[in-house]
Amino acid sequence: YYDGAAWATLAPAPAASSGLTFISSTNASGNSFTISGCFSATYDNYVIQLSNITTAASPGKFRMRLGSGTAHAFNLQFIAINGAGGMSNDSNASSGNFFNFDAGYTQKGGVININSPFLSTFTTASSLNQTQSEFYLMSGIETSSTSFTDITFSNANAVGFASGTVKIFGYANS
Repeated sequence: YYDGAAWATLAPAPAASSGLTFISSTNASGNSFTISGCFSATYDNYVIQLSNITTAASPGKFRMRLGSGTAHAFNLQFIAINGAGGMSNDSNASSGNFFNFDAGYTQKGGVININSPFLSTFTTASSLNQTQSEFYLMSGIETSSTSFTDITFSNANAVGFASGTVKIFGYANS
């Protein structure tokens, strides 16, 4: 159309910029799996979405470790509430795993927020997780000043993962 000064083209408005960017999606399989290169200098903070994680047998203990190595300093706190109204809590600084889904049920899901895994500083994380009959609230800190690029998920009971999806998103730096 002619706007009185020049010819102009009608076009759709530019897409809005998102504060959350998809990075990777992986199917849960085997006794453990690593997502390599998911943390970088592009983002300081990340969210991990766990959907329909199932194990080959019950109980399943879904665990997460930053990096692909085995020796990292960390501290973990969690509170679990079950369907019968029971509540438990724990503090763990010795297993080497950052987060646990320790319920004896096979379907698990939740969201984990990870702060500063690529930066050479402490890495903190928090999560809300749900099994078939328990709710978990967890927080943790990786106390080494290590820059991580990978994340490893494992099943501590060695019964293997049967299915499920792990998606990683980066929060836009502002």
